[in-house]
Amino acid sequence: MDTAWAIISEDGPDALSLREVAKREGVAHRALYRHFADRDDLALAVAAEGFRRLAVKLQAALRRRGADENARATLMGAYVAFAVANPGPYRAMFRIRARQLMTHPLSSAAVREVIAVATEAYGSVPTERGDKRAIRDRVVAAWGLAHGLIDLWFSGALRARTAKELQTYIERLIREHLD
Repeated sequence: MDTAWAIISEDGPDALSLREVAKREGVAHRALYRHFADRDDLALAVAAEGFRRLAVKLQAALRRRGADENARATLMGAYVAFAVANPGPYRAMFRIRARQLMTHPLSSAAVREVIAVATEAYGSVPTERGDKRAIRDRVVAAWGLAHGLIDLWFSGALRARTAKELQTYIERLIREHLD
């Protein structure tokens, strides 16, 4: 998994292949078929690993935040930091269909953990309706905002010069428009 993560980190999601992982590991590429059915199975395993790592980062950010900090902005700031530090794996994570991520045994627990952390952060703020749907809607709106702006930044369409500027910008938008 570390080798697959490194390939995607260095050369992007399109560079991932069973042959390349095998080559870097010094084994015959056929040996990997004992662990993965095909390239798509390997890509799903990498995405699952990405969601596991993202969940850990989000949990740590919420534990570190000060009492006066906005949990939602802190959560999305950590999300941005993860994406910027891991652009290849981040892109690979979102190439997998959501339904597959949510149902596949390799990824479902990790994706649900990310959702649970976000729900915890957003559930701490009273909503007009106070229901689960309102909390889910806030999570989806914030995640969509952050994800879209990250993609724009990766493509050069957003004028934030540094990752920190991007993080600050997204955190501000979350505080001003989604709280």
